[in-house]
Amino acid sequence: MSVKGYERDIPDVPEALLQELENETANKRYRMLQYMAKTTLEHLEVVRPKVKDIAGFWLYTLSNHVALEPLFALKEDQEAMNYCTDVELVIDPKDPRAFKIIFHFKENPFFTNDKLIKAYELPKNVEDSEEEAKIEGETSKVEGEITKEMRDFDQSDLNSTSMKIDWKSSEVDLCAKFPRQMSEGEIDYDGDKGSFFYYFTAENDPYAVGPILSQDVLTEPIEYFTGRADNCREAEYSEDEEDEEDDEDEDEIDLEEEGPRDLKRRKLNGA
Repeated sequence: MSVKGYERDIPDVPEALLQELENETANKRYRMLQYMAKTTLEHLEVVRPKVKDIAGFWLYTLSNHVALEPLFALKEDQEAMNYCTDVELVIDPKDPRAFKIIFHFKENPFFTNDKLIKAYELPKNVEDSEEEAKIEGETSKVEGEITKEMRDFDQSDLNSTSMKIDWKSSEVDLCAKFPRQMSEGEIDYDGDKGSFFYYFTAENDPYAVGPILSQDVLTEPIEYFTGRADNCREAEYSEDEEDEEDDEDEDEIDLEEEGPRDLKRRKLNGA
């Protein structure tokens, strides 16, 4: 029986009830963000000290993500990243909207900074409105209750910061040697990505490195190191290989299972 053209009547749900249920759905999403931030920090507290002395661990782990791999294509970037000893996530589990990513480096021939930081901050108008609401007593009096601003939060609204890298000389200034070929205001981002270290010096984050790190790689760094994570490049390649094998299997003909009439039909059809 076909259901094509079947028309369904929309149930009459009171607007107030629908709004209440939508708010509860948004609350659930926000509580998931809180839980993920809490468990990620707990996990990183265990993992980070244990891998700190493993040379190249973070370069290998980050570049295993399919979206980050192209950003580490330059040999010089790879050499500099081999001095990275730690990648730290700074986030408040009670309010996980804003966050920081901190790359820690040991002494190296490229720059004098021991930390390179990218912060993702709430827009000033959001911070001001929340502060005004606190003063006027409009926010929740119950600790941990989710506010309207939290429910309406979208990570794309965050403002990212930039910082200056203190290169040891112009010869090792990777951002100068490998500039990013992207016109101002461009949203395509398909040009020459330039050095990975533009991530820190640029005010924006066109390749969403911060969200990928905070919500993906840093939530399960060992899975990315071993290549088992869903967005790991090796996992992607394995899926492609499986698809190709499936296509090949579909094209194969089992002559033993085909009867004489089937074979005759194939010959007549030129197969």
